[in-house]
Amino acid sequence: MRQSELWSRYQFSCCCQRCSMKPQTYVDLALQEISAFKVSLFDSTSISNFYDDNAVRRITDYVDDAISDYLSIGSPESCCEKLENVLTSGFSEDQAKYEEGKPLLNLRLHPLHYLSLNAYTALASAYKVRSSDLLALDSKIDDDDENLRNASTMSRTSAAYSLFLAGATHHLFLSEPSLIASAANCWVVAGESMLILCRSSSFWAADISKWSFPMDKRMCSKCTWVNSFNSSRIHGRDVDFHGISIGTFSCIANISQRCWSFLTHGCPYLKAFTDPFDFSWPKTTPSHSSINRSGACRKTKDIICQCETQVHSNEERQWIFELGMHCLFYGAYLASLCYGHHSHLASQIQNILDEMK
Repeated sequence: MRQSELWSRYQFSCCCQRCSMKPQTYVDLALQEISAFKVSLFDSTSISNFYDDNAVRRITDYVDDAISDYLSIGSPESCCEKLENVLTSGFSEDQAKYEEGKPLLNLRLHPLHYLSLNAYTALASAYKVRSSDLLALDSKIDDDDENLRNASTMSRTSAAYSLFLAGATHHLFLSEPSLIASAANCWVVAGESMLILCRSSSFWAADISKWSFPMDKRMCSKCTWVNSFNSSRIHGRDVDFHGISIGTFSCIANISQRCWSFLTHGCPYLKAFTDPFDFSWPKTTPSHSSINRSGACRKTKDIICQCETQVHSNEERQWIFELGMHCLFYGAYLASLCYGHHSHLASQIQNILDEMK
């Protein structure tokens, strides 16, 4: 696939060792895995590891166009709708675009496909923008609780996609160490998103609305590193990489189990995964009735209409905070290995910590 894309876009054929490797590495296979379903009343056959130049190019164009429109025009609602539709229900082309005699196929991106990763990045950003826009609108309208609830819902979904992206990047990083810088950035973004979510007052009980970040308290009985977290004191090369990585990720996985259902509430795509580190194919399979035969599948209900009125406890807020701190620490630790502890990313992390005091 890499060779095909390089040739179609740049008329360049790469002969490096990795591009020529056979069989391909696990990471390369995961980044390009697509499954196809025959769109037929009588045939829902799944074709794993599907690849067809024209079909893949069209789904790539669809995802890229949705993201490009968001970045250039600034329409986060449209971006969320298009990307979540293709992630949840797949991509199906108009029969007229298919060669005669070929079955119409619904293409599904694997959760680790590079287009899926691009979509998670865009969705995390778009939902964050939508949340900010609603908060700005709320500040102009007195006592508009609905806008505040919707803004909190957007913030939560942004955090969920950020965590899922961090988990996916981490999964690939374990097999491809060169992805360490990407993993560091994703963990930092996920951590910051969780801490922002802690400030979303509409989710939390009124009597704890003045809840403050417990920076001076012991946060984790297992991670002594997180308890003394300060980005300027992290020296990645002076400590046990294996011990810190295994220990911190184990805590992240355990805390995520408590938070995942809350984070994915109202988000059909992410709810299909048991946790943010489950990268099996989603358990839902598109049926012929969900296809509108115009590229994207049938519109899903917008998440903003699914805001909840349930008030969550201080304990749940504490879990989100602990998850955010662990993600932030792990990102800072990986960043120290890449850039040292005086990098721009270290400064960004320290600014996040300072804002919580």
